[in-house]
Amino acid sequence: MPNKSSYLSTLTLHRWADREGKKLCAMTALSKKLGNFPVTDTPTEVDPGLTALVSLLNDRANDKARQLLVSRLDKIPNTGRTDICTLIAGVFFPQFMELIGFEEEANSIADCTGRQKMSRAYTTLGKRFLKPDGSGILASGCIMLVAALKTRDPVEQDILAVSAASQVVCFETGEGWFNLLYILDYILGLGDSPYAGSIQSIQDFNQYFGENELDGAEVGVSDQRPKKKIDPLTKIFDFGVKVRWFPALAEKFTEQLEDVAMQILDEVAALGSVNIYMHRFAFEDEEVIIATSWDDDLDMLSADADLVAYQDAIGEIDLKGDGEPETILIPVPASEAGYIH
Repeated sequence: MPNKSSYLSTLTLHRWADREGKKLCAMTALSKKLGNFPVTDTPTEVDPGLTALVSLLNDRANDKARQLLVSRLDKIPNTGRTDICTLIAGVFFPQFMELIGFEEEANSIADCTGRQKMSRAYTTLGKRFLKPDGSGILASGCIMLVAALKTRDPVEQDILAVSAASQVVCFETGEGWFNLLYILDYILGLGDSPYAGSIQSIQDFNQYFGENELDGAEVGVSDQRPKKKIDPLTKIFDFGVKVRWFPALAEKFTEQLEDVAMQILDEVAALGSVNIYMHRFAFEDEEVIIATSWDDDLDMLSADADLVAYQDAIGEIDLKGDGEPETILIPVPASEAGYIH
C-alpha cells in the first residue's frame, strides 16, 4: 500500500463504496488508510460519533463538496469522545433555525444551560414545529435530539445527535452542510470556532454548491449521481394563486391542475393561515402535499405542490401529555423520495 500522503493525494471520494475498493466513501477510505479490511469495516480507532458525522457529510454532499473531506482524513483518527451532541444541539440547530426564519425559536436555545434544560427546550420546539406554520424537518430533528440529550451513554448521545442533524441536512443542496463541516473542523482542531461568519459561509456555499459543479466524469462517479431533476412548473391562476407544480403531480394531473389549485385555496381557507409549511389533502387516488406563503409582489397566495410518495416514521412524542407516546409520521414528497435511502 502506498504511503499515507500519496494515498490521500490521489484519492477521490464517492457517495457509496464498493467492497472491491475501487470506489471509496470517506469512512471506507479512512478504514483502508488505517489498514482495516475489507474497506467497508468501520475503523475501530475512530470515535463512533465522529464516524457518524463524517459519514453524514460524505453522504449529503454533492460531488464537488465531498472532496473537501479528503484533506481532513489525516486528522480524523481519534479514540476520545468529542461531545458532538452538545455542538449539534447548541450550535448547529439554532443556526439552522435562524437560517430558515425561526429566529425566536433559535434564541430560546441560547438561554439554556445544561443538558436537562436544553432537553426540555427541544421538547417544546418539537411540538411547536409540528404546527401548520412550523417546519416538519425541524420537528423530526428536535424530537430525535431530545432522545440524544436524555440518554446517558455518551456514544449514543453523539450518534443520535448526528441522526437528528441528518433530518435537516438535505442531499446535494448544501443546506446546513457547511455548518456541520465547520463543527467537524472545530473538533479536529482545524478551526477556532464551531461556526463561521455569514460572509465566509455564503462564499463557501456559492463555491461548492453553486452552478459550476464538477462534472461526474471529473470525479469518476457519473454512474452514481442522481439524474438531473426536472424543474417545477410555475403557473398563475386568475382566481388568485400562484402554484409551483413539482413534476410527479404535474405529470399525473396535467389536465386537472386548475382543479387542484382551487382545492389548495379551499384548504388554506379552512386552515386559516396563508403560511403553511406542510399540509396534505386527498385528490382523487393520490395525496397532495403543499407549502404556502403570501407573495407580496403579486399580492396573492403562492404555493408549492407535490404528490406524497410515502410517510416516514421519525419517532414518538407524548403530544397529549397522558404518558402514551404517539408515532410521528412525516410525509415524503415525490420530488425528494428518490434521494432518501
